[in-house]
Amino acid sequence: MSFPSCTLVTANFYFDEATRPFDDCYRNMRKVLDIPCFMVIYLNEPLYLLVKRYRDEKGLGHCTHYNVMDVHDIQTYAYKDAIEANRAMYWPTADPRAGVWSHLITCNKFSFVLQAMDQNVFGTRKFAWVDANVGPEGRKIARDGFSSETFVRMMMDCMDDDDNTLRLQILGVVDKKYKEDAWRREYYERYRWLVCGCFFVLGQGAKDILQALWAEFIKDTTAGVGHGEEMLYLRVLDDYYDRIVKGYGDYCDIVQNFVQCKGSLGYIYNQIISRYRDMGYHRECYDCCRWVLRSLDSYKVVDYEHYCKILFQLYVSSYYHKHEEAKGWAETFVQYVHQHPLFRAEYEKNQGFIDSQLAFIGVRI
Repeated sequence: MSFPSCTLVTANFYFDEATRPFDDCYRNMRKVLDIPCFMVIYLNEPLYLLVKRYRDEKGLGHCTHYNVMDVHDIQTYAYKDAIEANRAMYWPTADPRAGVWSHLITCNKFSFVLQAMDQNVFGTRKFAWVDANVGPEGRKIARDGFSSETFVRMMMDCMDDDDNTLRLQILGVVDKKYKEDAWRREYYERYRWLVCGCFFVLGQGAKDILQALWAEFIKDTTAGVGHGEEMLYLRVLDDYYDRIVKGYGDYCDIVQNFVQCKGSLGYIYNQIISRYRDMGYHRECYDCCRWVLRSLDSYKVVDYEHYCKILFQLYVSSYYHKHEEAKGWAETFVQYVHQHPLFRAEYEKNQGFIDSQLAFIGVRI
């Protein structure tokens, strides 16, 4: 299999047995180490020799670059004292899995990738980040685990993205009031499921998006709040909306849904599309519905329950977001009702309400 022109960046640091046992630290990384691609790894001495030997034995030493360093040398370490002081005063999401060391590494991923992009030791067009700890067989990001070949194909499928874009997966929907500084403390009262931050892909022209995420880390840390890096995306998702290419789904759907919708329609409809609708985020609802339906049109076995629901929500969101398209989507819905008996059966479960909504655009079934 040929390598995509994409450098995969990851990091793994061993601290002590209490934070994470050494064997777990190494074992849960091996699925990433199996991936045949250009790879840049940030790690400390306790792990370096084992990781290097493993990649060498896989015949992948020639496409691997190591940055061996102490955790004190990473950029986020400058904020360690501030983070500890913040947590002593306000840490409602306290979790032993997210201790200060883990937090430092997690939030430094933007800096790691930016450094790898500046160095570009393999001369690639694209760069990607993946968390080292993807669990046994990679089940953290793939429900049934993933093969190295599948992962590389996923990277290949991102190569046509514009080089000034960043691609990642949307996990859930969060009230945009939390973008305001006045609501930031409440924002961090609990963990908000927003994006799957463990994997993303970008081109050289998207450095400014990572720099914006880094600025969010500094801003929230200075304001006395913070938990991991995923909640930092809330403002950035809006500020760079048209340059962020989105997949949708749960964490364990990343490998299957990162580029195309290949499953978990119930999760996407209930946790993302319906919440966009209920919160009045019509642009986001429209884009998610379009993304799902583009994939559903290629399905050999069609889930008509969700096809009906999502096509209807596409009509509703277009009514508010792209009104000039609304009648066309309503007419498409009517066409499906007449052409597909199983689609019609789903429509008839909510016929009265659907008819009343289509009437707003002058369409009748």
